[in-house]
Amino acid sequence: MSGHTTRQSQRLLRTLFGDYWMAEGALAPAGAVAEMLGDYGVSVPAARAALRRSAQKDLLASSRSGRSTHYGLTGEGRRTLAEVWDRLVEFGTAQEWDGRWTCVAFSIPEQQRDQRHRLRGRLRWLGFAPLYDGVWVCPKAVDGRLRAVLAELGVAAATVIVGEQAGSGTEFGRALDAWDLAEVRAECERFVAETAGIEERMAAGLVAPAEALRLRTRLMVRWVGLVNDVPDLPPELLPADWPVREARRLWETVYDGLRLPARYRVRQIVAAYAPELVDGVAVRAVGDAVDAVDAASAPSS
Repeated sequence: MSGHTTRQSQRLLRTLFGDYWMAEGALAPAGAVAEMLGDYGVSVPAARAALRRSAQKDLLASSRSGRSTHYGLTGEGRRTLAEVWDRLVEFGTAQEWDGRWTCVAFSIPEQQRDQRHRLRGRLRWLGFAPLYDGVWVCPKAVDGRLRAVLAELGVAAATVIVGEQAGSGTEFGRALDAWDLAEVRAECERFVAETAGIEERMAAGLVAPAEALRLRTRLMVRWVGLVNDVPDLPPELLPADWPVREARRLWETVYDGLRLPARYRVRQIVAAYAPELVDGVAVRAVGDAVDAVDAASAPSS
């Protein structure tokens, strides 16, 4: 199995478990998962290899029922996917900005390039971008999460600074220069164009359950990629027609709008392998998560 196929299988697998089997104790038949992954061109052997690999990473745990194998999220798996979900829900929402940036400067020897690659990936997920070689910036005070990442990866040489930008060079050096905003805009506009078409078909009642599952899963994989690649910059730094806002609206509308027919299809597939596990198939919605955050942050009377 190629590296590309392996990564694709893992992304799809994490998406499916996050979308339909997040509840503690929920189990998915291996055959049902393999069937669902098959809709995206993942072979049965590749699907089963992805399940085993996730179990080896302590994201999933397997159990036997007769001749069948079932998989469920471990505590670590649920924690990891919950953290990802929080980031996805938070992205693109208008939040008050206090003008502060987080800056991290680090030095990792060439012989530790794997560590450097992992750090860069984690920094991008937190919302950082490279301003200079070894100097990354983020338009939020995320120093707590950043320090946790540095400690987890064992980065020995790093400096973290949080504060306002005091100045820059005449041609380059603003913190905002860490991003190619033209490319960011183009990426968001591509997402908007793709997802708007799905919204139209969904509103017209033209999306059947089998297609709803495929579209919803692909949409989530696409949104994860967008959140990883596109900066969640404060509105104060952006033009009024910045497309991230519309991308966020479309993601929530379509992802939530497809949840019931998609759940119906998942339960239909699971029933063919293990009818007793059908009730364990749940579904999450962005709107529910946003409401919960709003309720938690509302002042008490």
